[in-house]
Order: sequence, then structure tokens, then C-alpha cells
Amino acid sequence: MVQHYVSPVYVYKYPFETIMVAYVKRFPRTDRIPVMADSEVVEEEKSEDGVIVRTKRRCKMVVEAPYILKRVAGVDFCYFLQENILNWKERTLTITATNDTFSSRVIVTEKCLYRVHDVNPQWTAYEQEASIEFVNFFGFEAQCERLGMERYTQQIRKGKDIMDAFVRDVLDGGDPIPAPYVDPSPVEPASTHSVGHATDKIESDLADLAFSADLPHSRLLGHRKTNSIDTAKLNADYIERFLGALTPIQESNLIQLRAILATSKFAGQIPNDAVLLRFLKAREFNIEKRCLSHWCMLSLASISLAILHPSFKRTRYDLSSLGLA
Repeated sequence: MVQHYVSPVYVYKYPFETIMVAYVKRFPRTDRIPVMADSEVVEEEKSEDGVIVRTKRRCKMVVEAPYILKRVAGVDFCYFLQENILNWKERTLTITATNDTFSSRVIVTEKCLYRVHDVNPQWTAYEQEASIEFVNFFGFEAQCERLGMERYTQQIRKGKDIMDAFVRDVLDGGDPIPAPYVDPSPVEPASTHSVGHATDKIESDLADLAFSADLPHSRLLGHRKTNSIDTAKLNADYIERFLGALTPIQESNLIQLRAILATSKFAGQIPNDAVLLRFLKAREFNIEKRCLSHWCMLSLASISLAILHPSFKRTRYDLSSLGLA
């Protein structure tokens, strides 16, 4: 089974341009990232106005695996191809990495995104997704996939600390930081309609922010806005403050479960994160499809509570979606 990882949204309380200056300090190599032995730029392109920069690198990575597995594979190092697309105008950095070594037997994909924070433009948000799949790997496919994901997630926590260290080096060393991009084209005066639309958008964003900051015990089975998969994203600080200390894999499984349910027939009646976390703990954080059948039992139990206890609102549950109407 393919192993997936989806990170919560990490927030760096520094401007996007500062984070970009700090990011390039890891290349071609640094002692702070011992797993990356070396890297080289194989291709770099810039748009005519310099707004978009596309960079391709080939990175030499140390294989962190048991000795026997490395002997079977016959490698101590592996190579990854990384493509970065930096957009100074949109203030985004999209990173895509795939393995070049054993690409016919192992499929490793990582996607990362640095962007401006939705609420505070002086902060930078970071998101990360990855998947590992072994194909015909000497009969050790499932074991290697689990081991590979465990090794991968062990580096997740270190990554944020490493970036913070690079940011401190930039600020203490006085490195030049570019100013935010300013569009040279003249700006047309905004119409009354556009201003009103922008005001509504800001109010909506603030409402969503306040909604996501609710205490997990404030609504035992309260609904959440689940109109798109993006709403399944969780803030790392929110998880640590309200849901407790979770491992990266546990955080990922919680986010993946919310995304799955957001696109299912239960999208309109998903309990809050505390209840989802209890559900995952009872299933040992297994989000395979066969384990999601237990979700029906949980929904039926919720309906029973709504019927037996007047304090629960029955209108929150759509019986027709469960085939009970």
C-alpha cells in the first residue's frame, strides 16, 4: 500500500522574502542537513522580467536504512531531482522532488509550498506532501514503504528548526533581503463593487480563522466547513495547543481523514477534530478504507445520542445520507 504524508500548515513569523534568502543557504550542502551529501544546479531559467525563476537541481542523499537493506539494494547514496518554481510576484515557492535512483522500483514524490500567510502578509506559511511506493522490491514492498515513511517523518520536525536557524543567520549576518515585488503597471482605481467584494472576503477569512481557533471541546459533534479539500488543512500550532502533542504520522492521518470525509456523503455532518482524533486512536491511526466502515457506526451512535438526549440537535444529522430516512 502506498504510504502518504500530508503536513499541517506550519507558520514562520517572517516575511516571504526573508524565508527565501534563508532557504537557499542549504545549497549546495550544509552541516545542518547531514542527510544531503551534495547538490548541483542542472538547469535554471528566468522570465524576461525576472519575476519567475525555475531551478532544477540534482541532490545526492544519504540512504538512512538498516545495513541489510542497503546491502540488498547495493547503494549507500541515492539521487533526487528537485524542481523549484519561485514566483516573486505571487510570493510563492513550489518545490517538487522525485527520486532518480531506483526509479523503476521505487516511486518517491515530495511537494512543498511556501506562500504568504492568509491572514498576516508578514508571515510565511509552509505545506508539505509526500508519497512512497515500492514496486517489486524483492518481496519487501510493504515493510520498505513503512520504514521509508518513518525515516522521512523523523526529519519533519528537524526541518522547521533548521529553517529557523537559517533565518537567524540571515538576520544576524545582515544578508541583503529583497523588497516585496511591486507591479510596475499602473493600478486602476477599485470600483465600489470590488471594494465591497474584498471587504466580504476579509470578513469571511476572519470568520474562518476564528472558527478554526475554537476549543476542541466547545462542540462535541459540531459541524465544520467542508466545501473543499483545502478546508481539511490544519495549523500546526492549533494541533499542538488544542489536540496535544502528535507525531508527524498521526497529524498526517488526521488531516487525510478530514480530507476523505470532506468529499464523502458525510461531508455535512463531520464531528470536530477532538472526536476525529479519538476515532483514529481507537483504530490505531489506520485510515484504510476498510477501517472507515466504522465511521458509519460512529454516525449512528451520534444519531442515537441526538434522539435520546434533547441537548443534542437532531437537525444536525441528515438521515437520508445514511439511507435511514
